[in-house]
Amino acid sequence: MLTPLSILSRRDAVRTFGTGQQHYCDGQFVSTPTDVVCLFEQESITLSSPRGVDWVPKKHYKVNTWTVDGPPVWMPAAPEGRYQIFLRFAADDYRYLGAAHLSGHSHGVWPRAHFEFEQKLTKPDWIRLGGHEGWQVWGDCSAQLLPTELEKFDAILAGDGSGHLHIGMRGYEDDELFYRTNGQRAQMIYNRRRAVGELPRDESPVIFRRGSNGVGGYTSAELTLPAGLAAAATREYFVQGELPEWLTRETIGEGDEWLFKESITSLRHLFGHSLAEATALLEKFLTLWSERQATLSGSESVSEFFGHEAPEGAAYEIQWWAGLGNAPGSLDFLAWRQMDYERRKEPGANLRKLSQ
Repeated sequence: MLTPLSILSRRDAVRTFGTGQQHYCDGQFVSTPTDVVCLFEQESITLSSPRGVDWVPKKHYKVNTWTVDGPPVWMPAAPEGRYQIFLRFAADDYRYLGAAHLSGHSHGVWPRAHFEFEQKLTKPDWIRLGGHEGWQVWGDCSAQLLPTELEKFDAILAGDGSGHLHIGMRGYEDDELFYRTNGQRAQMIYNRRRAVGELPRDESPVIFRRGSNGVGGYTSAELTLPAGLAAAATREYFVQGELPEWLTRETIGEGDEWLFKESITSLRHLFGHSLAEATALLEKFLTLWSERQATLSGSESVSEFFGHEAPEGAAYEIQWWAGLGNAPGSLDFLAWRQMDYERRKEPGANLRKLSQ
């Protein structure tokens, strides 16, 4: 019986799921009548969590023609949406990680595909594969720390002296915390819920940092905390594994309105829209989205879209489709977005101040 971390030869790994029909991407994918068997090299993947793995193509593969809702052009589609993940450890030693589905992918400068396992890896298996017993920290720095290594974590929180810091933290239990600060205000997102604090008098959104693509991260002021309070809460979370009781988090209702706030903010910052203009563009986008999903039998909900996209990514989609009137999900969109990224890196291409 095939179980996680079962060791098979390449041939047996494929034959477990039927007769291999087609090989893709230098043999890293092999199709069978019901599945796509993934035979990954260790240097090509990142075990991002006990629930999933990221695969990064090393070449400009061309497997499919572009489709709006399909997989990326550089990897095959599974017949029934199932990918069987194996990881190579020796010349002909492949260990089975489990069945997975493609839960997301990115294009452009950093292409990658994210596969989500149908069953979470057990903690012993997770550790055997290189997972950490404590916290995985990423963002402006990368580290694996135990809760007892507080001195090292304090050094991370101190940053580089600029006041700007952006880190994420994740443990085996899948609790996830994002912490972003500009030295004065800070944003904390715990399992997709933002911490909320006293609203500052200046209600303009706060610019936290400029990414490597030249686009900053923004959020509404009402969804930030004073930097000192946020740092203290993050520090307590690192030690205790729980947020302090005094921290207030936003209430998420049954609707999707809470998902839209930061995308509206990003529309205003990135493209100079007023609040009314950005809100109108979002409403137009939601109408177009609903009409398109009806023709596709509702393949993705708007909640899933805004959940997968970062606020800045959603803002680009909204501007392209609702603001400029172009077809969604095309290669032209990717080229336009990349060109805008490059423009924002140029000297003097500062973001304009919001109109109220």
